[in-house]
Amino acid sequence: MKQLTEVIIQDMFSPPVSSRIYCYTSLAAYEVIKFDKPNYNSLTDQLNGFGPMPVPEKNKSYNFLLAATKAFFIVAETITFSRDSLIQYENKIYSQFEALLDKEIYDRSISFGDSIGKTILKRAANDNYKETRGMPKFLGSNEPGKWRPTPTDYLDALEPNWEMIKVLAVNSDQAECPAPPAFSTDTTSEFLNTIKEVMLTIQHLKDHKKQLQRSWMINLL
Repeated sequence: MKQLTEVIIQDMFSPPVSSRIYCYTSLAAYEVIKFDKPNYNSLTDQLNGFGPMPVPEKNKSYNFLLAATKAFFIVAETITFSRDSLIQYENKIYSQFEALLDKEIYDRSISFGDSIGKTILKRAANDNYKETRGMPKFLGSNEPGKWRPTPTDYLDALEPNWEMIKVLAVNSDQAECPAPPAFSTDTTSEFLNTIKEVMLTIQHLKDHKKQLQRSWMINLL
């Protein structure tokens, strides 16, 4: 996972896209490792859009940690850009397993992990991610109350079409949020009162809140 994070940083994926990458890779590993954990249930069975997962052959020996590693990496290599660094790291791990395992178990485990990973990728290929890559960027508007790029980078909107991505579990109508206060320049409006509340909070932060703020900033960096 640490190696994957380094690739995500190198490839400069946005936070929403990063969450998609972490989700599919983690699901791939989990759907393998659960066979080694009798009390673990399948997650893909409870999520939207996944087909039936492959199952191990009966009365055959597997190393499920190796298989989970293979499933993780086959997904990671497909949905990121910097494949070479992943493959290089991956091969080091495989060589360690290969030195410890019987060849038949090694090959069977690799094959099983590969099948799980490819099944996960079928869902990833149909979640509308590719389609959103070709959609127009949202550059903002100069109209009052509308979103616009802000200093210092003046970046365009982050993933404005993310709502097109097929959801895994909860549909948007199951978690509706109340609408934000309507834009207004009236000094007594709820909108400006909310803005003032944020401004005053920032101006009078207690020490423990300053520490919390710095912690979040460090994490984001």
